[in-house]
This record gives sequence, C-alpha cells and structure tokens, in this order.
Amino acid sequence: MKKTLSITLMISFMVILFSSLTVAQDRNVRFGKIFGKEEANQLFGNVVFSVKVKKDIIKAALSRVDKYVLFAIKGKRPLMFNSRRKPLLDDNVTLDPGEKGFVFSKEVVEEFLNSTNDSVIEIEIRGAEFGGGRRTSGSFSSNAILTLSNSVSTLELSTDCPPYCVDP
Repeated sequence: MKKTLSITLMISFMVILFSSLTVAQDRNVRFGKIFGKEEANQLFGNVVFSVKVKKDIIKAALSRVDKYVLFAIKGKRPLMFNSRRKPLLDDNVTLDPGEKGFVFSKEVVEEFLNSTNDSVIEIEIRGAEFGGGRRTSGSFSSNAILTLSNSVSTLELSTDCPPYCVDP
C-alpha cells in the first residue's frame, strides 16, 4: 500500500513538473507552491541540509527582481540571484555555470513570506544524498529538492536551473 502511494505521489509530482516545463518559456508561469510542513515532508523527503536567513534579507533581495528569483546554497551560505544569475545578496558570491539553482516566481515567494510572522526562513535541501566536496546545491544528487520553510509551511515546486532556466 505504501509503495503504491509513493509511486502515485511520484507520478503526480512528475506530471506537475513536466507540465510546468512545457510552458517554461511563457513569462507568466508561476513556479512554486506552499505546502503544510507535514505534507512537504511526505512529498519531498526529509531535510538533509539547511541554512537560515532572515526574512527581511529575502524581502530586500526580492525588491530587486522582476518575476523570478533563483535560490541556491554554496558552502553554508544561502544565495539568491535574479533570472540572469546575478547575485542579489551583498556577499556577491556567484554560481559556476553548471551549478544548479532553483527558480521560484517572485510572487509566490512573497506570498510565502507574508504568510508567516517568523523572522527567519530556512533554505533546505531535501530528498538527496550528499555527493561529497563542498556543500552546494549542485553537489547533492540529481534528485535534490530545494525548499523554503517557516514554522508551519514549506515552499516547493521550483524548477531547476540549469537545465530549465527562465528567460529574463
């Protein structure tokens, strides 16, 4: 029964993912959905690594993007970029061309941030095994998922960049 449920959830997730990829060139596509924490744990697996960032820092960075924001983790640092992979945080750390980031719609991230009074948000890697070396979004296995979580909810259903980056 558990195996059937797991397969059904995986197929549903893949259908959602592939349907979002077919319209990825449309500049009005929304990437991201807010889930309850328990539901997120069931759908996306346990958190294997996380970093904390102040909500105010994320809000300030979002004010400098149009429609999409890319999140990543490098070392123990949370990273945010615009759709052209230009850094939004003051540390000016970049991603190498092959390093993976996770794209969310600005609008959905704002909804997520406004849904909580928490002052700290966790950027998490889920459902992946660590591949060794420095901890970056790209050093986890290909099934890695990046989520944003607060005390009651989790934001997911991003798209990976690369290979599916949005046009600015």
